[in-house]
Amino acid sequence: MLFPWLAGFRGLGEVPATWCLVLLNVFMFLMTSGQSREQKTFFEKPQNLMELGKLYSMNTQEGSGITLQSDSFWMIQGSKALKDPEYIESVKKGKVTWNLGDQVRNAEIKKEVIRFSQELEKRHTFLYGLSSVNQNSLGWVTYQFTHAGWLHLTGNMGILLFFATIIELKFGSVFLLMLYLLSGFTAGWAFLVTGVASLAPVVGASGSLTGVMAFFLATEVKKYARFFYFISPIQGYFGFIYLPVIFMVPLLFVPDLVGYLSTPEEFGTSVAYSAHLGGAAFGLVAGLIYRFFLSSIIPPERIRDEEDSPSLLSAP
Repeated sequence: MLFPWLAGFRGLGEVPATWCLVLLNVFMFLMTSGQSREQKTFFEKPQNLMELGKLYSMNTQEGSGITLQSDSFWMIQGSKALKDPEYIESVKKGKVTWNLGDQVRNAEIKKEVIRFSQELEKRHTFLYGLSSVNQNSLGWVTYQFTHAGWLHLTGNMGILLFFATIIELKFGSVFLLMLYLLSGFTAGWAFLVTGVASLAPVVGASGSLTGVMAFFLATEVKKYARFFYFISPIQGYFGFIYLPVIFMVPLLFVPDLVGYLSTPEEFGTSVAYSAHLGGAAFGLVAGLIYRFFLSSIIPPERIRDEEDSPSLLSAP
């Protein structure tokens, strides 16, 4: 395991904005985690999802001539159906005719489609998230603090603590908050403009976080940063090591780019790659603007402690 340690843990007194962001994310999660607990749905069974996919394809261009396809193809089609707001609305109004298969079975699937959409609209991820059918002004902010589960939350907060800490120490609390929010706005915009109309919302701090990380990389690209490595608990197989900051690029951003290019319309994945890349693009541009035009006018604070690397603190 290799993890960027950067400036390490700092207390509330040193980095109040960082801890404010973490605590707001945790508070939002605790406030919403008890609402509309997500039960197992009818379409979590692959066979049901595949049947819906076949019925959906009858009413789309992709189903102009139903041929033999793999199970994964039909499951993706089923996922598209459940996220297609126009199709769901047509099913609710009885405007969709299914002539394939058992009509009793089709009626059951139709009933479950309607039930799924009604339950989806009650979930906290839909209410506080951002989607093509739910773009209220507050949602642009609340989605950045809303998470789908504990793993989603803890993963984002663990990384945010280290990157937000070093940005706040160098550039101040107000700057960090603005960078977080503006990266999130850009991430949400990228998610909406690159995707198709969908009921599926984007939630989480990931887009804001990638903006913070990209800003750090853009401003510190020629320097070294502290990483914590862990191979085993045996002495000598864990500790700190200094590596070039540019080493983080393939670790942090290449997976998102590969994921986005390999998952058309981001179906079949729970990761909003487009939002990650949108946030990263904003952070990168902001970092380059600062580095080449503003760094001589507004120099960052120099942070020191007994473990800081001289390379980390050297001028670009």
